Amino acid sequence: MPQSRQFRPDAAPRALRLALPAVDQRPAPRDALPGEFFGDIGELDELLAGLNRLLGKPLRKSDLLDLVSSLEGHPDNAAPALHGGMAVSGTVDGKVFSWRVDVPRKLKFVAVVPSYEVETRRARALLPAQVSLVDATHNVNRSSLIVAAMLAGDYERVGMLLEDRLHQPYRAKLVPQLFPALNAARLAGAIGGWLSGSGSTVMA
Repeated sequence: MPQSRQFRPDAAPRALRLALPAVDQRPAPRDALPGEFFGDIGELDELLAGLNRLLGKPLRKSDLLDLVSSLEGHPDNAAPALHGGMAVSGTVDGKVFSWRVDVPRKLKFVAVVPSYEVETRRARALLPAQVSLVDATHNVNRSSLIVAAMLAGDYERVGMLLEDRLHQPYRAKLVPQLFPALNAARLAGAIGGWLSGSGSTVMA
């Protein structure tokens, strides 16, 4: 059974201080920024979406996406949290672009959540400042093919495209069960698996 979201006691008023300035185009107070006050960006998305509804929906989903993305620095988490499904998103010339790809119900996902957490800042520090052209090309190619396979409904081939060379090999130091878990998932019949963000959750 999924666990219910446990919000921090001061999360709602801080989210409100973020939402109201966005409505009248004033910058949010610096002490209202999420950082240490929000458990994760999904929590912030939920609170802002709920407050927006209570206020009569003055902000469009695209406005909410711009707001949360500006706070986190990218739309990678905000886009799927706000729109659902699989999100393909990015920032171009300061503007956030996002497209949703529907995920059929027949695809089932399993989340393995270790008893420990991985601090995002620490996981990012493990990533190299430079990568080889071969590895960069590999990931760009696989990312493109994954989107194409999802759009075509060719889900079996998605599993062939999940090998990552830019973050999982490095972050596995913090999640030593990562690759054994991925191998076990495939042996159990999963199409494939991956490290969820910086970890420690592993998806299959």
